[in-house]
Amino acid sequence: MNKKRYFKRKFDFRAIIKAGRFLFALLVSFVLFQNSLFSETMPSGNRFLSISPFKLIDVSPLIFSPDEADSSINRVEFHYRNPNYSEVDIRIYNVEGRLVRKNLIRLNDNIVYWDGRDENGRVSPMGVYIYNVSVDGINIAGLVKIAK
Repeated sequence: MNKKRYFKRKFDFRAIIKAGRFLFALLVSFVLFQNSLFSETMPSGNRFLSISPFKLIDVSPLIFSPDEADSSINRVEFHYRNPNYSEVDIRIYNVEGRLVRKNLIRLNDNIVYWDGRDENGRVSPMGVYIYNVSVDGINIAGLVKIAK
């Protein structure tokens, strides 16, 4: 007589539910915070989450020389995706926090560039500059450098 044994697996449903909650929370946090697509504050000051389709794709080159003839190195270009055509405000500041330039030169709907000049048309001195991209309550900042 050969007895067959059937093994019953015991499932710990609490562990499965905890794992599911963890994976769900991980997925939600990944979706919510990837690429800074979310804003947490309304202009009125109320807190909320809203999707903003704007995305800063590339800022290049990070080191450039306004005096060069080659357009690939004599300006810094800001490439972005803006499907809702929201108003994009890009400002350039020096390291002391003084505004150097706003209203950058537009190549098309998704590219603007800074030619290294200030508001008066003078070439800015060598150094590090801070850019601030502001769209729909989202601010993205970074650094670029002018070299001679």
